[in-house]
Amino acid sequence: MTRRPKALVALLRRYDPPVRGLALHLRELVLREIGPCHEHIYDAGYTVAVWYSFTSRITDSICLIAVYTKHVNLGFNRGSVLGDPHQLLEGTGAWMRHIKMRSRADIDRPEIRGYIQSAIAEASDDPVPGAERPELRRVITTVNRWRTVKTARKAAGRGHRT
Repeated sequence: MTRRPKALVALLRRYDPPVRGLALHLRELVLREIGPCHEHIYDAGYTVAVWYSFTSRITDSICLIAVYTKHVNLGFNRGSVLGDPHQLLEGTGAWMRHIKMRSRADIDRPEIRGYIQSAIAEASDDPVPGAERPELRRVITTVNRWRTVKTARKAAGRGHRT
């Protein structure tokens, strides 16, 4: 098991223990499947999102975990191009798809690992076509807090972006 970042644990405190447990259990599965990677923790106010990629760019993300009050989503940046043999993917956007997780049993389904592996295969993070991904030795975690930025803008009299 990978160490849990203190910032993530602190952000998850606002959720009930069962949802916190789902988020952390899903994180363990994602990290087992992806291996050493970049983990971007993002506090959007209405959700805590954790993005996973092989580069430091969120736009290259393979998948994400989004935490809500009653469930956790496993999202895929290129979900619209993934195969969906078990009819689990939800969403109608141009790219994003997600799988809703309401219990540990949902997370532990063997098919979930298959979706993550498919997303890894579809990842568009290669700087040069055919070039190998750089080997990472550990999980590199960064934290972005939208709520902090929004509060600072408000205090400066600039409001927030529209």
